[in-house]
Formats: sequence, structure tokens, C-alpha cells
Amino acid sequence: MRALQRVWRAAVAMAATLTTPKIEPEASDPLFIGVFADSWLFAVGRDTSQALSAAWQDARIRTWSRRLLAPVAMSSSAHRVRLAAVAGIVAGGTVLGLNAMAPGSAAPFTWVVPAAITLLAFLVLTAAGPLSRAIAARCQ
Repeated sequence: MRALQRVWRAAVAMAATLTTPKIEPEASDPLFIGVFADSWLFAVGRDTSQALSAAWQDARIRTWSRRLLAPVAMSSSAHRVRLAAVAGIVAGGTVLGLNAMAPGSAAPFTWVVPAAITLLAFLVLTAAGPLSRAIAARCQ
């Protein structure tokens, strides 16, 4: 019986050594961040982000979109919620229409997600007032 207990304790100890991490996760996170921040991959991403940010300041599309969206930014929050709902309805309707015109379907239920998005957008459109007040209350 004693031999069985020793074997059991040895098996438990061996399993514990296999499942116990050799490095503390709290200590490995800053170590990984330091290694990643010094890597060439991070440098490429940082340089690309800086170049895009600098180019965005002078981009024509930025000027055009700001002029186009300025009235939207000045509108009421309920109106902005309605605009987002209309965008969802248009997107869902477009996908449903394209699926209906397709000669064959890749999967039998490809209409479910666009239909759910369209239905949810209709619900948001009808409840835009209360939703905009709830959003404003959460943001404060």
C-alpha cells in the first residue's frame, strides 16, 4: 500500500511539473512586449502607420468626406442612429438581392445573416429615439 501511495505522489508531482508554467505570465507579458517593440515587424507597422497618418492630413478624400459628413455631425443623435440603420438596411438588402440573383448557392443558409442584419436594422430604425437617448446616457 505504501508503494502505491509513493507512486501516486510521484505521478501527481510529475503531472504538476508538466502543467506548471516555468515563466510567470505576468512577467512574460512585458518581456514579450519589449521583444516585439524592438522587432522589425513592429517597426514596419509603426512606419507604415506614420506614413498613412501624414498622408491622410493632405488627402483629397479626407477633405471631401469631411465636407460630405459635416451636416451629419451637426444633426441630432436620433438622426445619426437612423442613418446607421438605413446603412444596415441597404447593406443587408444588397446582399440578399445579390444572393437571390446568384445562379447557385455555396451554402443553404447564406441568407440568414443578411436577413438578420436587415431585420435588426429595421428594429433600430423604428426605435431610433429611445436608442439615441440610451446611447447618450451611457456615454455620460
